[in-house]
Amino acid sequence: MRGVEGDWAGEWVVVVVSEGRSGEGSGRNTTTMKTITMTAFVSCCVIVVLLLAQEGSAAPRCMEYDRAAPQGCKYGTSLDWCRNGVCSKGPGQRCGGYRWEYGKCGEGTVCMCGVCTGCSPFDGSCYSNAPIC
Repeated sequence: MRGVEGDWAGEWVVVVVSEGRSGEGSGRNTTTMKTITMTAFVSCCVIVVLLLAQEGSAAPRCMEYDRAAPQGCKYGTSLDWCRNGVCSKGPGQRCGGYRWEYGKCGEGTVCMCGVCTGCSPFDGSCYSNAPIC
């Protein structure tokens, strides 16, 4: 009996070692691993494409780009979303919004809660009653 157990154990080890070396079992594992890797890669690519498509569709359409700023702006000039020059907003004027749709504040002021707050160096006017956001 003891010889049979020893022979059986020896055969078991030989079978495991030969399976690992011959590639019969490892071929199936390699194919599975390649499938999982490819699926993960394709999934990541699809997610990236969807995110880029979402950003692109949300961007406003610009009819003109890089237009020069108008002359004689009371509070200076700034660039809008399409890189066109526009007149800046002054103290107390509405600003901000989605993609700066209401404009940017001029020098010396900052947009707080949708209103330009601070003092303009152009005419000395100030606004400090910004609402609590």
